[in-house]
Amino acid sequence: MKMWLKRWRKPLALLLVLAGFLLYPSVILTEMRVDFEKEDYTAGNHCKVFASPTENLGLDSVKNADKKPGEARFFFWDIRWRDGQTFKRLDPIDYNLDDEIQIRDIAFFINGFYAGELSGEELLASFSPNDQVQMYETDSGSLGLYITGDDSQLLTTDVFREFYKEMAGRYARTGVFYLLPLLLLVWAAAEFYVRKIWRQREGRFFLAVDTLFYIAGLLALVLIVTGAFTGSDLVNPDESEAVYSVQYYITHWKIPDARDLEMAAYSVFGTARLTELDLFYIFAAQIARLFTFEHAVRLFSVLMAAGLFYLIFCSLKKNRWLLAVMFLTPQIWYLYTYCTSDAMDYAVGVLVLYQVARPDSMLQKLCRRGVKKADWWRVLLLGFLFSNIFMSKQNFYVFAIYAFCMLLVDLFTAPAEEKKNRLLSYLWVAGFALIFLGIRYIPELLHYGIHRHRVLVELQEQIAIPKLNPASPPSEQSSAFNLYGKGVTLSELLFHMGLHKTTFRSFVGTYGSLQFPSPDWYVLLMGALYLVYLIGCCGSVLREKGHGERKVKLGLLFFCALVSYALLLYNAWFIDFQAQGRYMVPVLIFAANAAALKPETSRTKWFQLVLGTSAVLSLYSFAVYCIPNIRPPY
Repeated sequence: MKMWLKRWRKPLALLLVLAGFLLYPSVILTEMRVDFEKEDYTAGNHCKVFASPTENLGLDSVKNADKKPGEARFFFWDIRWRDGQTFKRLDPIDYNLDDEIQIRDIAFFINGFYAGELSGEELLASFSPNDQVQMYETDSGSLGLYITGDDSQLLTTDVFREFYKEMAGRYARTGVFYLLPLLLLVWAAAEFYVRKIWRQREGRFFLAVDTLFYIAGLLALVLIVTGAFTGSDLVNPDESEAVYSVQYYITHWKIPDARDLEMAAYSVFGTARLTELDLFYIFAAQIARLFTFEHAVRLFSVLMAAGLFYLIFCSLKKNRWLLAVMFLTPQIWYLYTYCTSDAMDYAVGVLVLYQVARPDSMLQKLCRRGVKKADWWRVLLLGFLFSNIFMSKQNFYVFAIYAFCMLLVDLFTAPAEEKKNRLLSYLWVAGFALIFLGIRYIPELLHYGIHRHRVLVELQEQIAIPKLNPASPPSEQSSAFNLYGKGVTLSELLFHMGLHKTTFRSFVGTYGSLQFPSPDWYVLLMGALYLVYLIGCCGSVLREKGHGERKVKLGLLFFCALVSYALLLYNAWFIDFQAQGRYMVPVLIFAANAAALKPETSRTKWFQLVLGTSAVLSLYSFAVYCIPNIRPPY
């Protein structure tokens, strides 16, 4: 019996937890869909729900709508579902409309399962209006609301609470379908730790730091998921345009002509994410279309973050330098909490680094033995990977320069018998990268011919607001727009406008649109850690006798970082002064490669201490100054 219990202890523990939840489900996830009579009703974003487990309605009880034409959706966790007291009231609109709103029905989904709906007389009896809204049943059987003030409220009645209690009671146990995969994820994380870290431990020191990194990675991923599922698109940089683009591809399969887009697709700058070549929006839409909950458009970013952490810890013993791509700054984690193509562009950079810097990567193996017929799928994958560099934002183009420089050094320093294989492998991969890039350009050529750039510039000049319009005279443009045209000199930009201070602060931990900074002491500590990291990586290569190719690569990595910095300066001087550190995240790839130049570097104690301290500080900044601030209310 003891042997049997020991063998099956994990499944038995899982069954006990599931049985406990089935006997007494403690929490449910409620989705509430308000269906308006008019299918093109667009003011659903002004509809709000107040839900709180306590009797007090604070700002944290406000649930904003996930809006669609003719519908408003709300999500909230409910630990008081047994008495129906969590949902307090529905505010149909937050201003004096002096007009009628008609609600056809309100449907409820418990833990993702349809549970019931309110309509007709039952819907009318479920709410009690305040003095700023008149409530009645229309001729069509809908709930009619005539708004007479700017604080209209519909308070829940006993009829609603009885309906909600009975409905929630029938579906509360469906949460087991979500608890099971959650428990399996916890079990998988524990098993992964045992197999990849505990069983492969190399002494107490490395076991301790590896455990620290693993826990930090798990906590960072939990925070990323929290930010992705609770954060608002109103505070994240340019997310509303990215969300629109993903939602477009949920309902469309064709890449659009910029001239046919609705005005909602364009930002105040006159640009639209749907005109970019980046495949992020298409990929994110294919994931989001499988789900109906709020923020499903961010799932692709969350999955990429999980994939990057998996890549790091799966090869931790051989490639400890990969730790630098995710643990040197929490700004990287922030990229994966919201919908932005920067998340995919950075992930592409990490994969390019993995192929270029790892001696036994798919690319390096092909280069040493040459391309065979059986390698056709490897060439396709590598070609697709490198083609994505040229579909990304301009500040990520530096990855192409980086890959070219590193691979060129490998070509010149390769043994004579290997050079031909290496050159042919480069040509094969580059050729397929160009083919994939050409395929992506086909819709662009069909829409615009060879005049794509001219058409997009003309649209930008027509749509952008005057202050942000490149065609406006410099005197009418925003004070931060086109500094060169306003006569600002390069020295003024570099030394008198706070460019470097703001850029560095945002690189190490300023969130939102630069409105949520980390404290000064944190920024100083991170700067000191970066200095130690730089000195350590450079010193380990420069002090080494021989291996001239490593010194050349180190110089080229500095050159690539300088190119990235030059792109930042160009954008700030000629386009828009946005000293945002995310434009400099490509340097993390170069920093990781610097640690990979000499294999012993990433195994030194100073490397573990610097990265470990950075990981802990990053968790502090991310948990205290990012996640709480990007969640409404702000």
